Amino acid sequence: MVAPGTYIENITMAKSLTLQGSGRENTILEPVPGFGDSFRENPLITLRVPSGREAVLQLRQLTLRDPQATPQPTLAFGQVIGLNIDSPKNVRNVRVVIEQTNWIGFWYVVRATSLQRLETRDSTFQQNGFVFYSLATLGLDVEEAVIERSRFIENSGLLVGGIALQGKHLQVVDNTIMSKPGHSYNGISLALLEGGRAEVVRNSVSLNNSGLYIALSDRTSALIQGNQFFANSYNMTVNPFYLSTPQIDVLIEENIIVGGGIGVDINYKNVTGKIRLHKNQIAWQRRQSLTGDLAGFIWSLPYCPGTPFCMFEPAKGPLFAQGILLSGNSPDDQKSVKPLKLELSENRIEANEGWGLALFGRFEGDSFSCIVLGEQLNTVLPEITGKDNEFKDNAKGAICPNAYPLPPGFMK
Repeated sequence: MVAPGTYIENITMAKSLTLQGSGRENTILEPVPGFGDSFRENPLITLRVPSGREAVLQLRQLTLRDPQATPQPTLAFGQVIGLNIDSPKNVRNVRVVIEQTNWIGFWYVVRATSLQRLETRDSTFQQNGFVFYSLATLGLDVEEAVIERSRFIENSGLLVGGIALQGKHLQVVDNTIMSKPGHSYNGISLALLEGGRAEVVRNSVSLNNSGLYIALSDRTSALIQGNQFFANSYNMTVNPFYLSTPQIDVLIEENIIVGGGIGVDINYKNVTGKIRLHKNQIAWQRRQSLTGDLAGFIWSLPYCPGTPFCMFEPAKGPLFAQGILLSGNSPDDQKSVKPLKLELSENRIEANEGWGLALFGRFEGDSFSCIVLGEQLNTVLPEITGKDNEFKDNAKGAICPNAYPLPPGFMK
């Protein structure tokens, strides 16, 4: 038990440790000021675990903060590392448990090469840069992760300011993720490795560039259920993992998606298996631009402007304003091996500035238009089934293209 007080420390260890505070308002840990350079060093806690050994680090009822953190308008607030885990590359021999703990003002909150398991409960991460960061990828490389009942507020790591994980068994449940107003960062970013499963349940995600981005490898499954997405540029994106051709099983159910640019974006190119959308409410998707720090940073890179990486010029680029968009489907795409099975049932899709459901389309200048049925397409189109979907007051219409032969009873 750590007694109440403010402790200025740089803690280094090579074995398991439990730091149990006397309440996060009472026990406060701060790094030694001015130690190391401004962006890489000065970790508050360092755990070094050699190969062949295992360690468990438990942090409970504490506040860890950098009182010298200065807002960084483009990158992040903090300048030091909260927890640095130094273990051999690709050796998952460390487990981390974080409960009832505040993290404020760090450049990286948790930085590691890889972890065996990460558990985070009832904690707050506020005004940091990257919350979970791997030395190899933007997301923390972890075999298993459970992130629940925690708040991720105004974090501003480049591209990802909320929860970023790469692993095999990932649970993200009952969290609140909100970007800094006027900035564009990702809320939840998950890369699911081969044979893995993700559960994203009952989260509230708002004011991010991407609310949920999930990349799926072969033989993976995901449950995305009961979440609330508000005013994210891309509220939800389902994508194949890098250049793989995965077989997937995804259930997107009972989510409320209101405001932003795209409700659900599904990239079906080179994907097999099935995606089911059931009882979701998707409304008020609007044309908009990427704005704030992310867009400004991307547009300033040496390979911008005018390259695919840049996506859209911040001042002009419209997001698509569709309720549901099937993307990756221009006539130049390569053929998939097998068609994706897409089932939509009992969804309510209304008041979007574009189409309710944009099945196939292409960019023309700075706008999006339907592909005319009968055009020569190089893709294998998905098999679409379902029933009792309600489309109402979508400005361009319910379905793009409107002559697409959908099954009887698909629309109410």
